[in-house]
Amino acid sequence: AWLAMQLDKEYSKEQILTFYVNKVFMGYGTYGMETAAKYYYGKSLKNLDLAQTAMIAGIPNAPSTYNPYSSPKLATQRRNDVLDAMVANKKISQAQANEAKQEDVTDGLVQTHEQESTTSQKAKISDSYLKEVIAEAKEKGYDPYSGNLKIYTNLDMDAQKKLYNIVNTDYYVAFPNDTMQVATTVVDPNNGKVIAQIGGRKTGDVTYGLNRAVQTDRSSG
Repeated sequence: AWLAMQLDKEYSKEQILTFYVNKVFMGYGTYGMETAAKYYYGKSLKNLDLAQTAMIAGIPNAPSTYNPYSSPKLATQRRNDVLDAMVANKKISQAQANEAKQEDVTDGLVQTHEQESTTSQKAKISDSYLKEVIAEAKEKGYDPYSGNLKIYTNLDMDAQKKLYNIVNTDYYVAFPNDTMQVATTVVDPNNGKVIAQIGGRKTGDVTYGLNRAVQTDRSSG
């Protein structure tokens, strides 16, 4: 309450709304409605039609619940609620709302996101490192999933990729089988910072599983 009062003193309601619009979580790792418009529809917010704008406006209330990809029925209901609110506040006419409601909520959605495969691959390569970053953030009292944080690490992606390829291919080491395990942490000798880490090999689709680099008590050597 105190913070809200301070904001009211320093900024206009329009400015506060602008801050919110630019920072609010919109699902799929996107923040801000302009970014969300480009993610969901592949175009700027100002170029969306009325139905699309209402859909974007309805997402922040519950991004996972009103996801137009996985929950089109709930997304449609939420979009229509936004349209009704716009009519009630005399921002649009009832006729405009009715016309917008006829549009399928999935119309115009970007069906593939090329960056997702790249992001997924990077996450797989740096899985063990990311697990430790998340654990450290939680130990310090932060919620890395909903705290709207920007977390900076010492990860050297080139070193991490090299490490991943060394343990998951036969180009560097002739491992006897896929069950043999290894774990490695690479530290920059100049400053002591951890720049790469592997917690195991041939881990399949497991995410944030056993990290042998930090979770085993005995040396694997």
